[in-house]
Amino acid sequence: MRQIGGRWFHHNLTGLEAEKLLSLKGVSGSFLARPSHSTPGSFTLSVRRGDEVTHIRIQNTEEFLDLYGGEKFATLSELVTYYMENEGQLREKNGDLIELKYPLISEDPTTERWFHGKITGKEAEKMLLERGKPDCFLVRESVHRPGSYVLSVLTGEQVAHIMIHGKPNGMYDVGGGHQFSSLKELIDFYTNTPMVEKNGGLVSLKQPFNATRFNVSTIDQRMHQLEQENGHGSGLAGFLEEFEELHQETHVKNNPRVEGYQSYNRDKNRYKHILPFDWSQVKLFDGDPDEPGSDYINANYISWPVHLTESLSNGSSFSSVKYSPIASVSDVNNSQQCTNSITTSSNPPLTPNNSAAFFFNGKPRYIATQGAVVNSQDAFWRMIWQEKSAVIVMITKIMERGRNPAKGSNIPSSIMINVHLLRP
Repeated sequence: MRQIGGRWFHHNLTGLEAEKLLSLKGVSGSFLARPSHSTPGSFTLSVRRGDEVTHIRIQNTEEFLDLYGGEKFATLSELVTYYMENEGQLREKNGDLIELKYPLISEDPTTERWFHGKITGKEAEKMLLERGKPDCFLVRESVHRPGSYVLSVLTGEQVAHIMIHGKPNGMYDVGGGHQFSSLKELIDFYTNTPMVEKNGGLVSLKQPFNATRFNVSTIDQRMHQLEQENGHGSGLAGFLEEFEELHQETHVKNNPRVEGYQSYNRDKNRYKHILPFDWSQVKLFDGDPDEPGSDYINANYISWPVHLTESLSNGSSFSSVKYSPIASVSDVNNSQQCTNSITTSSNPPLTPNNSAAFFFNGKPRYIATQGAVVNSQDAFWRMIWQEKSAVIVMITKIMERGRNPAKGSNIPSSIMINVHLLRP
């Protein structure tokens, strides 16, 4: 059993509030960690046992953490993980067993897109140095100081890490000066007022380095944010901004798309810059070998990483999964444009469609393709038949720019299709 990314830590929660939360949302074995209100700087582990809640004090000496005796740990995450994975090690003085089974997950302190949750300093540096622009920034949870956060900023060719201290009164500061009631207020202030380093240099926050992960419970807020225009100079709405960023990914730039660029295939692409990757492209088996491009369709196989598939089939938690790189699908377009399709495929790729076998483990789950154009309608239905696709999902707008983009489309008369319109 593994802890889930330290999200069991609840900032600014009292003992009484912890008991109410565990009684309302937890079960026997549920637990959370919180700051100690009686000993500032230390922590408390609150565990539900039956209908009761037990509070366990965690000592923080600034050098290590322990339960006032026993094993010593460098971080709170290490301590919690140890007692989760080593059942029988956590007991009351009378010998009764205390089990940490189900972490009670806390909400992120903000739904802002620049918040990246629990990533390490090295991970933040790697992202900012590889893909960031000068003075771009992100906020992450502090690994060593639960309840506090770190502002990571790309300054020149290096990354500065600035501690954001979470106070017992629920306020935040960067080590003196102004205090703020939320992370958003703090970031908004320093976006307009550069910080001054100890050496006299200025740290400016010009552009957020946005995350694409978010809690399901905050999906409404994230959707609202993505529909808004970016206030940091790009002028792009969030959805379009994230779509454009896909093309800047290193693995996108480095993967060839030769087939889509061939002169005999160009008029089969809805957009000239949205082409399938050669390594995972769907090939049509019934093409004429004497006719160049007769095996071409703008479509890619996509699938969950093998490690994730195996983990889910074994009932493991997401936190224990080691993710392998997932291919970006070049066919997915922004919401202002028309018709992308995702089909489910029950037919594993055979030669020559086995170039991505290491990724699919021989069992592709989906195909992502563009909405068919006049010169690719025949190829689209050949692919559906070849791959035995039982479900087709089309992402589109019913009315776009005052017209129905599907009006006048042709459907083969020999095929029966059931259409279900799903509205948000």
